[in-house]
Amino acid sequence: PTALRRHLKDKPVWIPNPGVQTLMGIQGAKLGPVLAEALIAEYKTPWAVLSASPQDIASRVKGIGVARAAQLLKSIGRTT
Repeated sequence: PTALRRHLKDKPVWIPNPGVQTLMGIQGAKLGPVLAEALIAEYKTPWAVLSASPQDIASRVKGIGVARAAQLLKSIGRTT
């Protein structure tokens, strides 16, 4: 082994969660990675998040209130 080879290290592979990316990509939802990850951790899929009521989202996910949850659902065209 050469001296240079000793200092080269493999870079860790980061694979983004597609559910988190989906929620962050919703235009008008204004979700960052922390809230999107919290939603996916609780609901497992974007479909489950977007099918829930604002009251349910607010009660199950810390950091999201009813108004913020309603804004998320409104951004995909849901009225309630």
